[in-house]
Amino acid sequence: MEKWYGTTRPELDDEQRDVAASILWLLRGDAVQRSLAAWSLGWEPARIASDEGWQVPFLAQLLDDPYSVTRFIAQRSLENLGVKLKEYDSLVSPDERALIAPSLQQGTYPAHAEAAHAKAGGLKPLFDEQGGLNREALQRFLKQRDDRPITLNE
Repeated sequence: MEKWYGTTRPELDDEQRDVAASILWLLRGDAVQRSLAAWSLGWEPARIASDEGWQVPFLAQLLDDPYSVTRFIAQRSLENLGVKLKEYDSLVSPDERALIAPSLQQGTYPAHAEAAHAKAGGLKPLFDEQGGLNREALQRFLKQRDDRPITLNE
């Protein structure tokens, strides 16, 4: 943007430099940002451009989102990635949802972590050296999530 249009490069903090914006929005954004990020991670052209599989543990975080529509979009994106969620229902109670999300949220994705970091340039801080999720970093982002009520008028 700076080279093509002469716009000034924005100042970025460490997290913004080290973690892809889509993942920051998915983990700590508001309901609209989380929903748009979830949809985008399941969109075929985006999956082709950034490799596949690394999205699963991040999308799985949204299976217990406060907003049912965000949960539904995350479910559809996971299914687009080949994850079968037959027993999951985005409209059930939090207790019932809690039965399926943890198995997806805590998976190990070593090959995908490296591919994602190389292509997207921003996921390495969220994976440990064995390819598992860095739960501490992930929880830090989730604690920053913006859960303010949002109403979208059509």
